[in-house]
Amino acid sequence: MAMDDYDIEELPNEEIVYNLVATCGQGELPANCKHFAKELASNEDINLSNVKYAMFGLGDKSYVHFNEAAKVIDDAYKKRGAKEVISMGLGDDKDDEKYETAWYEWFPNLAQEMKFPDPPDTLPEPKYKLNLI
Repeated sequence: MAMDDYDIEELPNEEIVYNLVATCGQGELPANCKHFAKELASNEDINLSNVKYAMFGLGDKSYVHFNEAAKVIDDAYKKRGAKEVISMGLGDDKDDEKYETAWYEWFPNLAQEMKFPDPPDTLPEPKYKLNLI
């Protein structure tokens, strides 16, 4: 869901929030999260002291401000009292495997901290069958 599509007034009611935030241009926030970020940073009535969150940024070190959008939103969460589950992950499009390099280092720590179940060892049965004639 785009951040601007989320009703920020509901944020204090969330137990945990997972954020994947891209940076555009030379460090600008994407158009679909500018309102959310501005409201979160400026509305002092938002109390997130009961909210946990995790942040993963999608950036590019060739940008003037690497992963700036994720950093701005991360700071706003902290200022409103939210508790960081694990340190922010910073994906870099310049890495060998693009963002996945940092993701594969960051996500297992999140999964362990949040006690996500292990993925199944086998694939589920297909829902569809394709017959070629």
